Amino acid sequence: MINKETGEIRFTSTLNVSPKTVFGVAMALTDGLQRSVDDMKNGWKWIRLKAVESDTAQYHIGLAFNNGNLQLLDFTIDPKDSDPSDYGYENWSAEKEQNRLKKFEQWLTNEIGQQRSFDWGKIQAVYDPKSSFSSIVVHYTKTQKTTGANNI
Repeated sequence: MINKETGEIRFTSTLNVSPKTVFGVAMALTDGLQRSVDDMKNGWKWIRLKAVESDTAQYHIGLAFNNGNLQLLDFTIDPKDSDPSDYGYENWSAEKEQNRLKKFEQWLTNEIGQQRSFDWGKIQAVYDPKSSFSSIVVHYTKTQKTTGANNI
């Protein structure tokens, strides 16, 4: 799912992101998905995707663009057959969220090994105390404008 050489992440057969992702292409290719768009009015725009399903998992994805280029990506991974209420505020606990963080760390290790910094940026599992949730966060440091059929 994660290409360590290029930074490309493939969520589904038609949804992948990389340091080459640009906002306009991302908007076109996510048109049929459940999404929201936030323009921060300072050069930053967010596309938030809910319930993106693959064969085995469900993802919630946030894409942050600065002046049209993808700079930050955060996502969560839940088993496809999981109950969405297991991960909502109603059933939240610090213990559950710490366990989730450990699952994300293990998932990363299974996907890419121990390395977390690359030529294209870095990836890590993090707990955000402001939101009280864990996710996997990618910071792309080398971005370039390009377009491609499935490359958002």
